[in-house]
Amino acid sequence: SESDASFLGYKRQKDRAARQGRPGCEPGKDYVVVDVGKGTVDYSILRLTKSNRLESVFRSGFVGAGNVISYAFVDTVFA
Repeated sequence: SESDASFLGYKRQKDRAARQGRPGCEPGKDYVVVDVGKGTVDYSILRLTKSNRLESVFRSGFVGAGNVISYAFVDTVFA
């Protein structure tokens, strides 16, 4: 899914940072990824196992209102 792909990109950046001594993704933790697009909202709960494998714990989403949620998020951040 798109939210899984987003997390993999994030993890790649964090792995690169970890090689430079900065914090990376922690194995054994769950991560929530929310992908808000123009017309859809998808979210996943992903687990990075202790052996550094990615598992999908939960995945769902709905069609519509993605642009409204994007606007509300940005408006809240800048408020």
